[in-house]
Amino acid sequence: MTKLHSIARRFFSTILEIIRFVIKSFFYLKGRLCLSPSNVLFVPHPSMCLNDRYSIINYKSDNSLSLLNYILTNGFLPDKTFYVAVSENESIERNTEYVKKKFPHAEVKFLRILFSQKKLGRMEYLHNFTEFCSIVSSSSHIFTSSTFISFDYSLRHLISKQVVVDLNYFSAPFKNDILSDSNHVRRTLLKQESIYSFVICPSELSARLFVPSSTLSYSKYVNLGMCRNDYLLSDEYPEQLRRRIVSDVTYQVRYILLYTPTHRDYECSDNSDNFRPLLGFEADLQELDNVLKSFGVIILAKLHPAQNKKVIKCTLPESVKIFSGDEYFGLNELMKVSDVLMTDYSSGYFDYLLLDKPVIFNFYDFDKYLRYRGLSYSPIDSVIAGDVVRDMESLRNALSRIEINRESNRMKRHFVRDLFFADTNSCSCERVYKYFFN
Repeated sequence: MTKLHSIARRFFSTILEIIRFVIKSFFYLKGRLCLSPSNVLFVPHPSMCLNDRYSIINYKSDNSLSLLNYILTNGFLPDKTFYVAVSENESIERNTEYVKKKFPHAEVKFLRILFSQKKLGRMEYLHNFTEFCSIVSSSSHIFTSSTFISFDYSLRHLISKQVVVDLNYFSAPFKNDILSDSNHVRRTLLKQESIYSFVICPSELSARLFVPSSTLSYSKYVNLGMCRNDYLLSDEYPEQLRRRIVSDVTYQVRYILLYTPTHRDYECSDNSDNFRPLLGFEADLQELDNVLKSFGVIILAKLHPAQNKKVIKCTLPESVKIFSGDEYFGLNELMKVSDVLMTDYSSGYFDYLLLDKPVIFNFYDFDKYLRYRGLSYSPIDSVIAGDVVRDMESLRNALSRIEINRESNRMKRHFVRDLFFADTNSCSCERVYKYFFN
């Protein structure tokens, strides 16, 4: 009986592959013959949509969603239908209602099939696959927020004459991102090599740093800027978010310190031996609370989606909060509302330089991180513009120096910023739009 089941599974799997091939071939030819494609497809970063609830409403921290908002706000491409990938946790009805109210003349549709993690039956799978192929074949442009997106529906063999643009996930690498050929992420990139027509970067240096870790040709990189950084460079300020943060504690807040640690590869397992405090180094919670309150500081931690949260101790003082996904606010709003950044090896540091605010680096595991992952720069002092902490005493000193840090590191912040950003204005969406549609 087991052998019969195995034969049956292989038979149905073969039939499914044949059907997929026929469907793809049909829509590939349809796409080739389509004289005026009527769709534009936007694919935001899937884990950010799932964990941080990024959407057409909460768009300011994602490049593809920021570009879509720019197009809709300006009433561009009125003859196009815009398709937007959303996570399973996001309400399509809520997004549709938002579009009806804010952009009543635009045709925007939402699809879950790209990010779906559900195990589907064969008929439901083929229905979704056919819908996906139909949308892609009639799209003139596809904008994604990351080359690391794995197109489960084999986009690689469906593209005919569409322009596929990687708007990028981060402005420049901080940690080592050159992966071995056996790495699963590297294998995904190799599959995507023939898909992308262009990759968008903020500077020439950024492009040259990406190329060694990518499978895409240097000729595909175009320096137009990060669409999401238009918000960071704008005059908008999330006053409502600040009121919410400071009202959550019983003392007067002078500084909101945004803490954005990256994930640790050596913490990927649930081994309790790695159980550690949020800040990495040991500190008496009462002492930490007293120090933060004495300087009027609240720490707001935004953990990396890939961080194994089970290894981090959950007990926190009043002055330390962990930010969870929010349906209205994302990382860019947190950066904008904060007064100082504390980070480690996260590429978000480079974006924060656009705000010209003080930065603190938490290098509590610097030597260990170098052994397990490595960094893109050596010596690291060449690109960091801020105070370094490794324990409670150095953190206390850094907090006492926030205003000194603001002034003493200003020139270096500007120097590093100008290396990684060719333009420091809020016009990246405009540049990207004009490049592809004018």
